[in-house]
Amino acid sequence: MRETVSEWLPAILGATVPFVEARRKKTGGFGGTPGLPATIEDTYHALHVLALAQMTSGRPGAPVCLADENLRSYLAGVRQSVPAGARTTYHLLQASRLAGLEFSPSAIERAVFTLPRAANALDDWYYTVRILTEILHHDPRLLLAGRGMPAVMTMPWRTVDEAWMQLYLAQAWQVPHWPPAGLAAWFQASQNGDGGFGFLPGSTSFVENCHYCLRALATLGVQPAEPDKAYQFIAGCQTAVGGFGRSYRAAPFLDATWHGVAALALLCQ
Repeated sequence: MRETVSEWLPAILGATVPFVEARRKKTGGFGGTPGLPATIEDTYHALHVLALAQMTSGRPGAPVCLADENLRSYLAGVRQSVPAGARTTYHLLQASRLAGLEFSPSAIERAVFTLPRAANALDDWYYTVRILTEILHHDPRLLLAGRGMPAVMTMPWRTVDEAWMQLYLAQAWQVPHWPPAGLAAWFQASQNGDGGFGFLPGSTSFVENCHYCLRALATLGVQPAEPDKAYQFIAGCQTAVGGFGRSYRAAPFLDATWHGVAALALLCQ
């Protein structure tokens, strides 16, 4: 299975490039459709698809996204006005890094520690920790100094994305007694007969859930129950224009395209 995906992945990714480039704006950034304005989230997903496409193509040289001055200008401008929020900040910083923009680690660190985080806001904690570990390369346990473990680590997860975020935080914070017994089997059980993964066992398959589950299973060192079927479902979400939909016959978007190619890349590991 791994060899099959590795063989086909460059062609699959190559087909996504025209789809992504059609959403690049002359003023910089990427939009959800050719007619929509650029957003940070769409730009983040687009750049990651392009970077992965070049990485698997075997062609030497700088990533496609580094050569666009309009893109860098767009991101630099957004950084001056973007509202605070861990998810948006993470997307902006990762997009800026892919675009070759420099930023001040000390300024980011100050901003990270002032980001709003309710004790039970899993999404906020997850993206804050990703900024610390992936952007700043800091020990994420600094966030816990003097406050103990936040409530997000004792809340039961409801869906595969929540379970993945808790797993990521547990590893980053070195939480004792994690993962709980049965977590890997629960992710495996979220795979359906069509090969895709649902929000939880027995629910409808969507490509983003494939990404969450395959990433979690890879972290846990466990294979999906049926990797061949997983490949067939994910590859089947690619449309004739190169982008991926959330499921079969769904319209393609940049976020679904990123989840699709990232999930396929995980099957190569």
